[in-house]
Amino acid sequence: MRNEPKTYIKKIDRFAILVQNKIMTSLQADNETARLEALYRYKIVDTAAEEVFDNLVRVAALSCKTPIAALNLVDANRQWLKSSVGVELGEFPRNVGLCCFCIEQRDLLIVNDTLADERFATNPAVTSAPHIRFYAGVPLMTPEGYAIGVLSVADRSPRYLSGEQVEILRLLSRQAISQLELRRNLIVVQQLASKGGEEKEQACSVTHTSDRSACPLENRAACPLESTQVELSAPDTHMPLAIAVKYPQLELLQTVLDSLPVGVWIADRQGSLLQGNPAAYRIWGMAKDFRGEKIDFSLGNAQTPDLKLKHQNPQFFGWKDTGIPIEPQEWGLWRAINQGEICLNDRIEIQCWDGTHKTILNSAIPLRNHQQEIIGAIVIDQDITEQQLVEKAFWENQRLIQQIADATPAILYIYDLIERRNIYANRQIGEILGYSPEIVQKMGSAFMPQMLHPSDRVKVFQHHQLFKAAKDGEILEIEYRMRHINGEWRWLHSRETVFTRTGDGLPKQMLGTATDITQRKEAEEELRESKERFQAAFESAAIGMALVSPAGRWLQVNLSLCEMLGYSESELFATTLDAIAHPDDLEPDLDYVRQILDSELRSCHMEKRCFHKSGRIVWVLLSFSLVQNATGEPLYFVVQIQDITKRKQAEQKISEQAALLDVTTDAILVRSLDNQILFWNKGAERLYGWKEKEALRKNAERLLYKQIYPEIEVARAAVLSQGEWQGELKKVTKEKNEIVVQSRWTLMRDGAGQPKSILSVDTDITEKKKLEAQFLRTQRLESIGTLAGGIAHDLNNVLAPILMAVQLLEKKLPDEASQRLLDTLENNAKRGADLVKQILSFARGIEAKRTLVQIRHLISEIKQIAKETFPKSIEFKTDIPRDLWTLSGDATQLHQVFLNLCVNARDAMPSGGILSISAENKSIDENYARMHLQAKVGAYIVITVTDTGTGIPPDVLERIFEPFFTTKELGKGTGIGLSTVIGIVKSHGGFVQVHSEVGKGSQFQVFLPAIETTEPQQLPEGLPALPGGRGELILVVDDEAAIREITKESLETYAYKVLTASDGIEAIALYAQHRHEIAVVLIDMMMPSMDGLTTIRLLQKMNSQVKIIAVSGLNSNYQLGKFESIGVKAFLAKPYTAKELLKTIHLTIN
Repeated sequence: MRNEPKTYIKKIDRFAILVQNKIMTSLQADNETARLEALYRYKIVDTAAEEVFDNLVRVAALSCKTPIAALNLVDANRQWLKSSVGVELGEFPRNVGLCCFCIEQRDLLIVNDTLADERFATNPAVTSAPHIRFYAGVPLMTPEGYAIGVLSVADRSPRYLSGEQVEILRLLSRQAISQLELRRNLIVVQQLASKGGEEKEQACSVTHTSDRSACPLENRAACPLESTQVELSAPDTHMPLAIAVKYPQLELLQTVLDSLPVGVWIADRQGSLLQGNPAAYRIWGMAKDFRGEKIDFSLGNAQTPDLKLKHQNPQFFGWKDTGIPIEPQEWGLWRAINQGEICLNDRIEIQCWDGTHKTILNSAIPLRNHQQEIIGAIVIDQDITEQQLVEKAFWENQRLIQQIADATPAILYIYDLIERRNIYANRQIGEILGYSPEIVQKMGSAFMPQMLHPSDRVKVFQHHQLFKAAKDGEILEIEYRMRHINGEWRWLHSRETVFTRTGDGLPKQMLGTATDITQRKEAEEELRESKERFQAAFESAAIGMALVSPAGRWLQVNLSLCEMLGYSESELFATTLDAIAHPDDLEPDLDYVRQILDSELRSCHMEKRCFHKSGRIVWVLLSFSLVQNATGEPLYFVVQIQDITKRKQAEQKISEQAALLDVTTDAILVRSLDNQILFWNKGAERLYGWKEKEALRKNAERLLYKQIYPEIEVARAAVLSQGEWQGELKKVTKEKNEIVVQSRWTLMRDGAGQPKSILSVDTDITEKKKLEAQFLRTQRLESIGTLAGGIAHDLNNVLAPILMAVQLLEKKLPDEASQRLLDTLENNAKRGADLVKQILSFARGIEAKRTLVQIRHLISEIKQIAKETFPKSIEFKTDIPRDLWTLSGDATQLHQVFLNLCVNARDAMPSGGILSISAENKSIDENYARMHLQAKVGAYIVITVTDTGTGIPPDVLERIFEPFFTTKELGKGTGIGLSTVIGIVKSHGGFVQVHSEVGKGSQFQVFLPAIETTEPQQLPEGLPALPGGRGELILVVDDEAAIREITKESLETYAYKVLTASDGIEAIALYAQHRHEIAVVLIDMMMPSMDGLTTIRLLQKMNSQVKIIAVSGLNSNYQLGKFESIGVKAFLAKPYTAKELLKTIHLTIN
């Protein structure tokens, strides 16, 4: 009895369940009927493909990265594909595939692996084509809540969708419903508009004369219902009641239009917009409701459409998605009216009347009458601005996520712990393991077992078990090996965290990154092997080895070291390296340790003394290097210690013997018969520059000779045949300097008397040879000087009367032509005199007369000479700045320098070319002076002479400044031009630099010390007159009649009285007669019978106060100093000008 209530209750429950099932079945039947009605209202089934739906499906496939996507519409017995990717369009039974389950579920359906789900494992779409393994579908829900179809994606291998991909599917399904709604609205409006046209005649008959006064329009012509075309106007409160009652379609049309969320326009045949709903005005930003008014869009066929849109109604502007403006004939309205085209969903950016921009889908459908004539059109505008922004943001976010995943250097993956397979992997898996993400997904759960190293499988499995207790956000790490596609094993380091969980809270998927650490693992393995090898070598080494702390304590020692020093291992550990070192060697030891610790040295080698346990000294070669940790901190020194006691003893004996050879200043070397150096003493180091360690084992001929001269072969043959040889040889030092040695060779023999080596003793005689050459050159120059001095007097005697005569003729021949000739004569006479001075300057080195010189003037003269005398094929260029500094020097000598350089440049360009002279100011600092030994710190003027000639070979370039060296043909050059140049430049405190390339030309740069002032201003005309006399008597003594006469005439012209004498005897006689009248004696120092010096002495005996001016063609400072010592008041060098003569006499008298 106790069980009866329970049994009764169970019966009631079963009854309730049966009733409930009946009710649900009835409801489901009713719902299916309503669902099918909702589907058929869209009139979409069995229609042609439409681009807007194709695009939605393509976006679904791309965003979810699946090969299959489809838009299914499900009716009573079948599924019909409106659009698809990866499968053919068509239809198939309703129970095939997975879409019917999504319809029944009325929500998102995701099946990650169909074979793992018993609901779908036997479904024909899974077991046969298209072999669906993954499926995700979102039902197409109408505004009334009916699921009429599915937007789905599928794959032939298992996979997972991210949360963002799922959200994309939901958005796309809602967009599909929006498109279906838009499409249905277009059809409804078109149908309503067509019905309104059919009833126009009936409406017109009802609207008889008695009703005209109530018509909201003023006349019949303007009334839309009485037009020849179907023109629809919106019914309002003033519409006749008969029309509103009898013809409710018009009121229904307006009601529908007002309620639509999309913009609807009705246009006439001329393209004028007759009517629009509120959404249309709102979309286009019209503040005013134009209901009942025409908006002349002017797109009909009544007129030519070109440019009418812009001229007649500028408010309507549109652009394609490419940014190109839409022409009038491209609008859907124009195409519908003029071409009868049904235009759907043209994506357009418009400029609204309020100035804002929007993106719309623009559609246009033509309206036809009973004769199928086009009488207008319906335009539908859907505002998709916000949708476009959302889509753009979504796709940008998708691209960003994908770019981050692709740019990540590690493998980014999602692994399903339950299904034991990879759900997702980025492209980096191909870079690291060689497998594409598609291959990894197709392999499914077989990927890890096949690719994981057998030794790591248990470790990885245990690692996965740890996730059961892992918290969200917790990172678990593991290192393991995977097989590369080429068969190699790659080490990976993974960092993983829980990504998703099951409904029970257990980890389902994990997100991880895997970094390739193969190189690090290989390095670790190499390090381990290296440590093992080091330990083996350490223990078995024949030399002493140890590890020593930075403080000097022994950390580890081998047996060889213990035997070498006589200590046991424990005894060494109890002491330090410094404790057994010789005190005299400690300081260098510590210095080396400091340098290594300061990273100045990486390792060092040193010879030092250590104390054996017995107390004796052990010489060791100690090598050590520092081992540091990852942060650079010192850990220990690796020390190698080699016993070199016997070697040091042998070296001591050898050094005692070699010390005797090092005492000598001669270079002593021994070389084998194949020229390999075996011995090299200190004298050889000093002479040749190579240290002993640099020279030993080197080839003597390659080391000491530029080339093998015949003399060397002769010497070698002589020493081998005769046992000895001696003579002079040219050798080179380490710095490539050529030296001359007196060499003595002796053949060395072994114990059996066979030749084994050659002993050479070399004495440097380079300076001796230079002194000999200099002595010979000096003798030759003295001979030239004697010859030059012998003819200088005569040449100056020739030039002196010419100069003075010119100055007298200037007064007597005032005409311009004569003055030009006299200027030319005077300039050339002066130049001849200057050339005589240059000969004397070269021969005897007399000091030139220095004045302020402006280089620009000299170069101008050189340029003029070059233009007049050089071949026309040579182009002459100058670049001289106006602010060039001045210098102190002899203008004539410098003129000769630049003329010589220009002549040489001319001769180097026999076929013509460009000769350039430029000048610049240059300040030389200490750095420059150190690089150029001849330079000194200070201001210089640099004059550069450049040609484009043949250039100078390097071997010739070294000798160009040697006197009498020339490469010109016999008779075309003396070889003293450049030697004179260098002599003059050096006498001015300057130097010359030369650069030349064969075939390109040469450049001479002359550096002259400058005075940092620019050219002085020209003195004004009307110079003061030359200083004249006041009747003073001057005695002129010269053996040249012409000089006497011209000097007399010059002095008399300037108010002096003159007596003349042809030699010293006549001068003594005249002075004796006029001693009280003669103010100054002008006497030539070189005269026959009695020379000037003797005459001066006799005159001084007659009058110790006599004023004497010495005159000579040998214009040297030596002569002037000599004359001053005997009381001569002044010295005048021949040839001299009247100005110089008068000025000297004036200064002597006063």
